[in-house]
Amino acid sequence: MFSDENLFNKLALTSEERISTSDPGSSLTCKGQGTVKINIKNESLTLHNFLYVPNITNNLVSLLDLCSKSITIIKNGMTFQLPNDEQVLLKGQIVNKLMTVNFNQPRTLLSKISTNYMWHERLRHPENQELKSLPLKLLNETLCDVCVKGKMTHFPFKIHFSRTNEPSDCLHMNLSDQPQVIATFNYNRQAYFLQDHLLLEKPV
Repeated sequence: MFSDENLFNKLALTSEERISTSDPGSSLTCKGQGTVKINIKNESLTLHNFLYVPNITNNLVSLLDLCSKSITIIKNGMTFQLPNDEQVLLKGQIVNKLMTVNFNQPRTLLSKISTNYMWHERLRHPENQELKSLPLKLLNETLCDVCVKGKMTHFPFKIHFSRTNEPSDCLHMNLSDQPQVIATFNYNRQAYFLQDHLLLEKPV
């Protein structure tokens, strides 16, 4: 008897039938019968005429069915093995006079809940308002360094120059090592580079 419909390779649904249990006050419902294919490592095991019982707690396999498949069962105390050539197909324990095998798949490890900052990076740095329209569990808003730097501009010149009254009173230029005349203005002034100072002077 198996409870998972997905384990059946072929399943024929039938009218519901009641199955008696050891508890006189309860019973199980059988909804079909079919073929089950179990993949164990590199081997596959096909079992025929198995009942589909959705409410059963544990899947039950008959030992006679296993022995009819030329499978050897080795018992050692309260444990048992199903060997095949040089490898062991199954290992299990004997609990309440039943041979039990745990077929549960290991749970996938889940990462921590992503914050809105991580989703902000994954979605190419959208505005926070756009993130709020998504079905996400958003935490406190945080600043994105990339967005902040992308919106930055060059700093303006330091405010240490007073407003000028005439043209050429204040010039912003690159500095040069050697003094040289770079411009002559209509106001009879020449501009020189002297180390890190810009000098404007009138010719004598």
